[in-house]
Amino acid sequence: AEPCRAVWIPREGYVSVSKLEEPSPHCQQYSVELAVSMGNMFGIRQRLLSWLRANHVDVKECEDGSLLIFGAARIQSPFTEDSCFCDNAIVLKRLRALVGKVPK
Repeated sequence: AEPCRAVWIPREGYVSVSKLEEPSPHCQQYSVELAVSMGNMFGIRQRLLSWLRANHVDVKECEDGSLLIFGAARIQSPFTEDSCFCDNAIVLKRLRALVGKVPK
């Protein structure tokens, strides 16, 4: 039988990721690509957080890994313009514009 394969898609809720030290028949072996992908996601979040705070935006880090903006909007993984959510269309538009200006 072929081994099963799981593909990890970054979403909200991840607090940390760690490398398994012992091999498992149910897990893909550690790879450089996986480590780079995880490092990139956490780096993007940290750059965004720093950028928002530098621009005097009230940001709360939530337990699920998302960012709560002014208590009204939320930015979730992968922390891009498309992962911003708010019921107020004007606030959402402005937040997406700000997220789009984060230095790379």
